[in-house]
Amino acid sequence: LPDFIVELVSGEKLVVEIKGQVIDDALIKEAAAKRWCEAVNRDGRFGSWGYYLMKHPADLMSLLDQL
Repeated sequence: LPDFIVELVSGEKLVVEIKGQVIDDALIKEAAAKRWCEAVNRDGRFGSWGYYLMKHPADLMSLLDQL
């Protein structure tokens, strides 16, 4: 279960995880989520999805400003 699912005005959807420390479990979860996003994007019926792993909650605002 991700911390956030964000839908941008463009329609792109983001799966966002915030982890204070990147540990092995987080890296395993990241790899699985990226595979899921790739599969959903290949299918094409559910829009465009991306996965982001952040260390700090404030990084989410920076990401949204960039996108």
